[in-house]
Amino acid sequence: MQTMFMGVILVAIIVLAVLLALNLIFSLGLLELNENNHSDITLVSTINGKQLPHNATVAISSETIIDTIDESGNQIFVFKDTRAPHTRSPIHIHPYGGFTCMLEGEMTLYMEGSEPNTVTKGGCYYMPGNTLMSGVNSGDVNAVMLDAFVIPAGKEVWNVMEIGQTDSQDQNFDNDK
Repeated sequence: MQTMFMGVILVAIIVLAVLLALNLIFSLGLLELNENNHSDITLVSTINGKQLPHNATVAISSETIIDTIDESGNQIFVFKDTRAPHTRSPIHIHPYGGFTCMLEGEMTLYMEGSEPNTVTKGGCYYMPGNTLMSGVNSGDVNAVMLDAFVIPAGKEVWNVMEIGQTDSQDQNFDNDK
């Protein structure tokens, strides 16, 4: 139990460090937030020309842990999401990028232009902005993760880009609710 608690604390520290680093990068002007409205992007059914494993479904649960505005006017979100085994998120993009850190289970990130990347408890992965991706629970237990984003206030955290899955847009990561 104490080892699990220490693991959760470590992941929380990593997420906070990532958020602080992103905030510093944006406040120093080293990186600007992209204002692309994505009207030029076509819906897709593959990543890297291949069908993804498992069915696209919404997460079992999605809880907002942090939702605040920083001193630069950017909105900071951290979500705790749980995904069932052998399911995946619909193909989507994060207009401004973000990070995922695993608390339990494992996820494999399928991302356009990259090889699949499997991350287990205690590990994290970066999701670059405007890149097609899908997170797949490739394990046999629920995957519990923290997703962290810094975006312009009032903008969408994600945009579902998969044919037949756009109704998933409002399931979680919806900044307009």
